[in-house]
Amino acid sequence: ISWTQNNWIRASDQPHLHGTAYARSLTTTTTQHTNLLRTPLLNIEADSVLEFYARTSAANYDQRLQIRYSVDGSNWTAIGDEISLTPYVTWAAYEVDLSSLAGARSEYYLAFDAYTTGSGGFVWIDYVRGPEIVPLPPHLYPLLMVLYLSLLHHC
Repeated sequence: ISWTQNNWIRASDQPHLHGTAYARSLTTTTTQHTNLLRTPLLNIEADSVLEFYARTSAANYDQRLQIRYSVDGSNWTAIGDEISLTPYVTWAAYEVDLSSLAGARSEYYLAFDAYTTGSGGFVWIDYVRGPEIVPLPPHLYPLLMVLYLSLLHHC
């Protein structure tokens, strides 16, 4: 059970807000909808929110974050407003209300979609808090371990 990233890396070369590292991505105009930092499957409830801190290296207001959700981890839909990051700001707090997802279905993947509407820049995310991770059924752990060991053997 882990986060999945496209063009995101774990980094610690800049001051971070919490822990020992943060997530960082370089944005371009072609990264929208493809530059996703995805969560494991989460249990969304009526009072669920996604809280995080973000910042950018850019000197403009072009850097964007959009929170997206998916039932299958492949097809993504925006939730909440697009977030325009303030230039050169220190860490700023953000909160996205997830309550509209609660209902008959409660398990979703969430993703941070980082992109730019102009010139590129780095986007950093740190101290993410939100819904609980859905635990995997115990019968899947041996299968995942075999898959993991197989991948290690072929790398």
